[in-house]
Amino acid sequence: LIRDEPLDESQRRMVEEKRAQFENANRRSGRSAPGSAGDDPPLRIPDGAQFCMKCQTQSVFLMDGCMTCMTCGDSKCG
Repeated sequence: LIRDEPLDESQRRMVEEKRAQFENANRRSGRSAPGSAGDDPPLRIPDGAQFCMKCQTQSVFLMDGCMTCMTCGDSKCG
């Protein structure tokens, strides 16, 4: 079996930065981000979201020209 390598520190920072950008953009448009908690309105999946093959959530979006999962950080660009 192929072992899943954990994200290194720079990859984790990049995912957190992209998640923050995504959440800020969704707050402005009135949408909830996947996995968000609190008193937010019910989760609405943004148009174009795809399923992540790694974590099986519908939270893969095109960000900066790269398909990236906002839940687990999996990316088609590496």
